[in-house]
Amino acid sequence: MDADTAPDRPLIQQMVVIHRVFRREFGLLPGLIRAAAADDLARAEVVGDHAKHLLRFVHVHHSGEDEFLWPVLLERVAIESDLIMRMEHQHEHVAALLPQAEEQLTAWAAQPSTERGDELATTFEQIAVVLDEHLGEEEAQILPLVEEHLTVAEWSRLGQHATSSMAPPDLMASLAAILEEADDEERAMFTVVLPHPALTMFVEQAEPAYRDRMRELRAGV
Repeated sequence: MDADTAPDRPLIQQMVVIHRVFRREFGLLPGLIRAAAADDLARAEVVGDHAKHLLRFVHVHHSGEDEFLWPVLLERVAIESDLIMRMEHQHEHVAALLPQAEEQLTAWAAQPSTERGDELATTFEQIAVVLDEHLGEEEAQILPLVEEHLTVAEWSRLGQHATSSMAPPDLMASLAAILEEADDEERAMFTVVLPHPALTMFVEQAEPAYRDRMRELRAGV
């Protein structure tokens, strides 16, 4: 993407790329949790920190949609109100599971027993199932409505919400996760808006650090 060429419609592929993170990481987490040896506090800390970040990420992502996406679509595409309400209910289902995951995660990290690990992994599996249904329906039915009915400025509020809601380390880690499987065009969709100093720091520091953490996290699983 040419940095000097502003899009005239929302870049809905951005959402697809973000969704890859949730599918990939929530899919991997149950196995990572169950693979951790009982009483291995160091390993539980590594997996637990990653899980906590992922829970924060999905919360910020969904809260942005709740505030800046669903109300606009309900106002402009009334014929699709049942669909949009279903999206909101799916968010509520995920949101109801997050406190349970956080509570179980704290208990498991403090004492990583096999029993606690199984309970935590099962909760993440439940989240993954709900998310998979939601993300698929959102991509197939919501994103075409976004492309037709939202302006670029309105679409950009989702990214601005994430930027303002996350601490810089979390934000950089989330961007690195988003770009892990991105092609060149998808990468440009996210990096073109970064000031040069921030882009340099991301490429030279944050992204390599993320890759190192993922190698450690996924080793042997």
